[in-house]
Amino acid sequence: MHRTLKQETALPPRSSLKEQQEAFDRFRIEYNLERPHEALEYKTPEKIYIPSERVFPIRIPEIAYATNIVVETVLDDGTAKYGPYRIFFGSPLIGERVGFEEVTERLCKIYFTNAVLWVC
Repeated sequence: MHRTLKQETALPPRSSLKEQQEAFDRFRIEYNLERPHEALEYKTPEKIYIPSERVFPIRIPEIAYATNIVVETVLDDGTAKYGPYRIFFGSPLIGERVGFEEVTERLCKIYFTNAVLWVC
């Protein structure tokens, strides 16, 4: 798929962003709606696609951390402060709450929801 995408849309690259986007849009329509795929028994992806019944939330629900976890909000620069340290999380977590759990004097677990992101 990626080789075909590259050949049909990027070789050679279009002369403007608008033209490049139009090439991608044409490819997407042909690839998903018009062109049969051998792996799909010569059907198009559109013919076999079943939308998920799950609703994707616009914002993740408020996260509840255990009382022993220090909670900080990731700032606009992608960082959160923990004691004297500034930890970089990146733009995907801006505005989200992360948790810091001091395991020992020299060991800390960093959480996002119930997932441990780092141990440092």
